[in-house]
Amino acid sequence: MVIDQGIGDVTGQSNVSVAPSHDTTYTLTAQNDAGSVQAQATIRVLPAINSLDATPAAVDAGDSTMLSWSVSGAAFLSIDNGIGPVAGSQITLTPPYTTIYSLAASNDAGQVVRQVSVIVRPLLDVQPTNQTIHYGQTATYVATVHGGRDGGVGFAVYGVGGGGGLHPPCPRDSMAGPGTVDCHFSNLELSDAGLSCVVQATSFDDPTVTETATISCGP
Repeated sequence: MVIDQGIGDVTGQSNVSVAPSHDTTYTLTAQNDAGSVQAQATIRVLPAINSLDATPAAVDAGDSTMLSWSVSGAAFLSIDNGIGPVAGSQITLTPPYTTIYSLAASNDAGQVVRQVSVIVRPLLDVQPTNQTIHYGQTATYVATVHGGRDGGVGFAVYGVGGGGGLHPPCPRDSMAGPGTVDCHFSNLELSDAGLSCVVQATSFDDPTVTETATISCGP
């Protein structure tokens, strides 16, 4: 008995391992004095995603990254998260927040998928609505988050200089997605005159990302 495609004589064997790189039909020929018979088997080969990379793998909110890949044996390529069909071997995109991208490669044999993650470092912009407040007034800080997925900002308010403190501290606010949140505080004491009221906002998405703003507390 022999099998084509370079395999050769398989007399006395009941199986043989093969590793085709593409769709291949194998023909087994069995022969004796009465003649010969043949049987065939076709193996369809799935595409292979050899590599999928993001360069850089971490960006600041609003910056771009390049996804690049090496694929063999695919008839169709697509990327999720709204990108859709792709051609070639790379694409440049600007992820709105930390995102896992899935590259799907398919052919008649089926589909394979490979993933890569792009980390987006959120940015904070914190601004007071007024630069000076007086006894009895309420201060407002507005924190805008760029590049947050689950979103959220924690606020801490403290004083620098002067004879008093801030009561109460600003609560830790949260939000459902990227956007703007406000931090309000009041109950300034008379002794707080001359105090610098500082708020520090921290991103829930990345606690290493902080931003501060200052308001002067007048008499």
